[in-house]
Amino acid sequence: MPRSGPGERLAQHPPQSSWGKRSVVILLSALTLFFLIAAILVPPMVHAVGSNRGNLIDLVKSSRDIVVGEVESVRDGVDDKRVPYTEITLRLRENIRGDNHGETVFFRQYGLQEPRKTATGNLDLRTTPVNWPRYRVGESVLLFLSAPARDTGLRTTVGHQRGKMKIAGGLIANGDNNTGLFNNISVAPDLLSVEEKRMLASRYGQLDADEFLNLLRRAVNEQWIETGKMKPSNQINNGHLGN
Repeated sequence: MPRSGPGERLAQHPPQSSWGKRSVVILLSALTLFFLIAAILVPPMVHAVGSNRGNLIDLVKSSRDIVVGEVESVRDGVDDKRVPYTEITLRLRENIRGDNHGETVFFRQYGLQEPRKTATGNLDLRTTPVNWPRYRVGESVLLFLSAPARDTGLRTTVGHQRGKMKIAGGLIANGDNNTGLFNNISVAPDLLSVEEKRMLASRYGQLDADEFLNLLRRAVNEQWIETGKMKPSNQINNGHLGN
């Protein structure tokens, strides 16, 4: 069988254009910079809880503010330091932790809602990172909020989507469907009702909103974690409470 000549080999495998190579390099550089900036701008505990699928103790301990309310407005933009953000205004219904005594709670989270064109015609791709919470006007939520980042003032929920719990139809669940929310948790048995014991034995799935919020209020206001009444157990929750 005759061999192909040099010209035929070139025709079968045309060289990649220099523009194509530059495009790949630019894209990879932009993605690398994006994740680096996100890691810098958000408090470390937010990432730590998110990567370890933090339970309720982690969410409470790492939260500066814990609030319940209705999303009133959502808009995005780029600040004077060229940092992209999504701005959320919450109509406050209940303040469980934090110095929030007004009618609304306002905060900015890193990233745009959608890619947008810049003044120079380029496309800004710095959107909200994967597994971070997104917000919709009108939804009722419970938020475990981190402290604002020192340099930018940006903040998000502890554990990312785990720290935003949507309330609808009398039920409540986070972005992970409450998976592992009560794992490795032990609570003094005399503090819990039969319904609460049953709730803490669940591995995942929506919870009764009133029951969960009542448990959370008591845990925060009565300082269960600080006094050791709610603490990590030596055994992952497998259908019963730890001892």
